[in-house]
Amino acid sequence: MTKTKQAIHIDNIYWERVQLYIEGHSEGVDLTSDNLF
Repeated sequence: MTKTKQAIHIDNIYWERVQLYIEGHSEGVDLTSDNLF
């Protein structure tokens, strides 16, 4: 049970990092697209 809990905890941290990366990346893409237009 503890192993599963640890895995879920790591997955949550990883997902949060992925969301932050996607948010930052999408913001960067929006900025570049604004410059193109």
